[in-house]
Amino acid sequence: MKLIRNEKKNLLILSGGIIFYLIILILLKENPILFNYTDFLFMHIVLELASIIISASIAIQSWIVFSYKQYQDRLLYFSGFTLIAVFDLFHLLTYNGMPGSMVIDSSANNATWFWILARFTQAIFMVYILHAKVKTVSFAKKRVYFLNTLLTIIVILITFSYLQNKLPVLVIEGQGTTTLKNFLEYVISFLLFISMIKLAIIYKKFRKTVTLHFIVAVTFLLLSELIFTLYKSVYDSLNLLGHVYKVLGFLFFMRVLYLSTVKDPFEKLIYIRRKLEMNEKRLKTITASLGEGVFVINQHRQLTFINREGERLLGYQSHELLGKEIHSLIHGSKSGDILHVSECPICKGVESKETIRIDEDIFIHKSGRTFPVSYVATPLIENNTVLGSVVVFQDISKQQEYLNRIKHQAYHHILTDLPNRLYFLEKLDEKIIKSDFNSEFALILLDIDDFKNINDSYGHKIGDIVLIEVARKLRSLYHHAFIAHMSSDEFAILMGGNKDEIKEQAENLINHLHTSIPIEHNEVFLSISIGICLFPYDGVDSEKLIQMADISLTEAKRLGKNQYVFYNDDLEYRRVRKNWIEHHLNNALFNNEITVHYQPIVNPKTKVITGLEALARWYHPKEGAISPQEFIDVAESNGLIIPIGTYIVQIACQDLAELNKRGFENLFVSINLSLKQLKHPDFIPTVDQILQTYGLNAKQIQFEITETVTLQEDSDLIKTIGELKNKQFRIAIDDFGKGFSSIGYLKHISVDTLKIDKSYVFHVLSDEKIAKLTNAIIIMGQLLHLDIVVEGVETKEHLAFINRFSNILAQGYYFSRPLPLEEFIESSINRN
Repeated sequence: MKLIRNEKKNLLILSGGIIFYLIILILLKENPILFNYTDFLFMHIVLELASIIISASIAIQSWIVFSYKQYQDRLLYFSGFTLIAVFDLFHLLTYNGMPGSMVIDSSANNATWFWILARFTQAIFMVYILHAKVKTVSFAKKRVYFLNTLLTIIVILITFSYLQNKLPVLVIEGQGTTTLKNFLEYVISFLLFISMIKLAIIYKKFRKTVTLHFIVAVTFLLLSELIFTLYKSVYDSLNLLGHVYKVLGFLFFMRVLYLSTVKDPFEKLIYIRRKLEMNEKRLKTITASLGEGVFVINQHRQLTFINREGERLLGYQSHELLGKEIHSLIHGSKSGDILHVSECPICKGVESKETIRIDEDIFIHKSGRTFPVSYVATPLIENNTVLGSVVVFQDISKQQEYLNRIKHQAYHHILTDLPNRLYFLEKLDEKIIKSDFNSEFALILLDIDDFKNINDSYGHKIGDIVLIEVARKLRSLYHHAFIAHMSSDEFAILMGGNKDEIKEQAENLINHLHTSIPIEHNEVFLSISIGICLFPYDGVDSEKLIQMADISLTEAKRLGKNQYVFYNDDLEYRRVRKNWIEHHLNNALFNNEITVHYQPIVNPKTKVITGLEALARWYHPKEGAISPQEFIDVAESNGLIIPIGTYIVQIACQDLAELNKRGFENLFVSINLSLKQLKHPDFIPTVDQILQTYGLNAKQIQFEITETVTLQEDSDLIKTIGELKNKQFRIAIDDFGKGFSSIGYLKHISVDTLKIDKSYVFHVLSDEKIAKLTNAIIIMGQLLHLDIVVEGVETKEHLAFINRFSNILAQGYYFSRPLPLEEFIESSINRN
């Protein structure tokens, strides 16, 4: 591995020290140089004083630097090296030829024991300091360590003074060190060796220069200890070499402390200062190029810094603002005045020491123009003291314009630019909250009649123009009312007033919108339907009011074009009744509450029954009989007509098969079909399967199609009817003459039977025009070779009228009401 410069330098010093040590040891171990007493004493004093001074310097330096960083190891350095310095001092004072101290005599044994105390303190301190965790302590610990160190010194010196003449001998002049002395030196050497191993591990992990110096220091101290196990005279050269290596070890340890507490922190401080200067320059460059304004204020709200973008946004040059109280110059309010300091979020953030984020506020340009801003104000805090605040702000005028545009799009219809349903609901809720029960206002729902036909006939472009024109007319009619475009062709108006006033406005609305609109060489005729509910009579919450107005609108459309309907109790009853039927109808089907009754179709001249019409009946266990007109309409709207219709077909075929078994031959059954059934893809396969199940012929089944709905443009429906005809099913047009497409039916589909609506036979005797129309329909049917069934025959007079025609069938209460199967069979048997 390649060595770095510091490693080479320290390795060279360490190698040189060890080589020199080994050379001297080899040369002088057996023949050491002996110094005379005076010379050795002088050199000993110099070397010991040097080590004492170095130890004391290390202790003092540790004591001083603790004030800057309260690390526990610095107090340990102070205590350890103070003890070492004191013990080395007493070693010097009690050395042979020295005066001793007041309480401790001068002797080689006493001096050696003080040496051992100093070296043990040094070795134990090394081991402890390397294994202890570095942690910070309170400043008060400084006094504790000082007192403990002082107390330790006093206790050891007093103890030593009492035991000085009883201590074991460590050195015998002329013979060298004793076994005990060597053992103690080896223990110290072992502790120092452990420290070297720990330091090597630390260096391998962190590779810090200061650790290398530490290793050199401990190595020299270890070599010093090993020498003191070898000398034979306290005045020989090996003893002197041991002292030299001890001084060298202390010097390197002093360098360790210097590097760790002075040089490295100072160099780090210089490095940090340079980095701060670089960062400051970089920060200035960044803030200058930011697309956001930045300014800094002190605790007195005086500006200390502003970037270029901040200058541009506020219209000031930096020298115009620096040092000035900025709040009163730039911080405005929505009212146009200067915002009071107590309401300023930036000032509040300084007081609370919290970062403040404001999405929208007002700043004032130098010209006096206000503009919206968003900003983040972060307090500058040092030692829990607020020094000021950094404010980063941006002009949000464009964002506000964009948001306003987005909000407008979210709250307005894209075509007519009227408020949309969402906006209307919010406005309605707001109006309800502001109104009391003495206030009156109307919710008007307006729908364009047959708007789908307009789209289909003229195209969606023309339809859109119609909607825009209706919106324009509504705006021109009601400047002070709230008008909304709720959906495709539905509009809503919130309007104050009582019922009479609203009624007048509704009539006025119909009159103005019942008009023609010339569009691109076309003339589109308009009519509308209006549903109205009143607050607080029809509801006190938005959902209820809209529901009531919608029910009224549905009723208005049912009544025909250009109608308006106020919500009333009868509509409420019908709504509740419809909901009840809708809720129970599904269970009725599964609980077999729906049954099939049969009304005979009779030859009026011979009274022979030729067929039966299957009619659905619902008998609820609690409510009793439910009108077919009620539940069939609900089934049509919620889709249950499909399973109910299939069930009726199945029961009718099952009963027809039963009638055949009982001798009622040559009968057909006529079953009413919904257009939804005809459009269902599984209708024909299902009917085929039912006929196969009961062994019936398609000619025995007649399907009645209601004549009130046009078929002209429904090619799929015409195709389905054609398939039924091809399979030999009979097709009848029910309620013929009631709707608007009678002749159209005969033109587009092939039928077998016309069933003349009962409204004709009811009036043939009282209305000559009706009688002639009935006569014409019968003749037309006969000319087309169609079977004719006259519905609603209830009196002898009705029978007499239809008996004037040949080849005609009749159906009505004159012959029989609709009966369950068993009653029909019993009635037929009795009649026969």
